[in-house]
Amino acid sequence: MRARSQAVLALFVGAAAALLDQLASYVLVYPSQAHGGNMPIAVSAIVSGVIASVGIFLAFRVLRRKSEVVEVDRFLALLGVVLNVFFLLVIVGMAFPATILHPTD
Repeated sequence: MRARSQAVLALFVGAAAALLDQLASYVLVYPSQAHGGNMPIAVSAIVSGVIASVGIFLAFRVLRRKSEVVEVDRFLALLGVVLNVFFLLVIVGMAFPATILHPTD
């Protein structure tokens, strides 16, 4: 995969992970209530956090390349790291109350 395509992919991974986490939080309310706990919501938050971490890894890998990387690719990679860290914080911030509160609260 070329550096620019990898950096652009890393830009969207964190946003997709946050969207997946938010969607799963709403979809899994009734199964969590039937289960009697918050385990499905917590698992979806963990999976989304791992996906956002993969986005950080992809962008960081472009930043650390020594050859054939132009300044635009480095900028996109740096922007990808910042966005993925932001969305990882959003996922963690939304997962904390979702795992403490009852699913229907």
